[in-house]
Amino acid sequence: MFKKNKKEIFKVIHFEGINEFMQNAPCEIELKEDIFEIRNNMTKSIATLPKNRIQKLDYLLEKDFMQKYHNCNSENNKIPKYYFVITYTNKDNENKYIAFWTTSIEGLKLQKFVYNFMPNNSSKSISL
Repeated sequence: MFKKNKKEIFKVIHFEGINEFMQNAPCEIELKEDIFEIRNNMTKSIATLPKNRIQKLDYLLEKDFMQKYHNCNSENNKIPKYYFVITYTNKDNENKYIAFWTTSIEGLKLQKFVYNFMPNNSSKSISL
């Protein structure tokens, strides 16, 4: 019979990048055919981002995210946080990013997703 397509849905916490979503709002990100759909679970608002405007995806430990995007060191938390960062070009052709955080279980799924999503992660010869 027909095999159901497995939906790619990630449960994350919005950190920054969508002004209409408050910081630390629980969200779900679903990859649909040609868009990322970001649902705010508190307000039921939905933000969409076409895949063709995504420049790159990052998956970083909290300390690495804070150093790279905020030029500061983070406090050592007992529970590790992982940041999922979507860098994209907005409608005005400006480079922007959206950052979410999560903990280890969802983070492992995101890490694998980021690796598989980015086209330049395939094997190739690199000349330096």
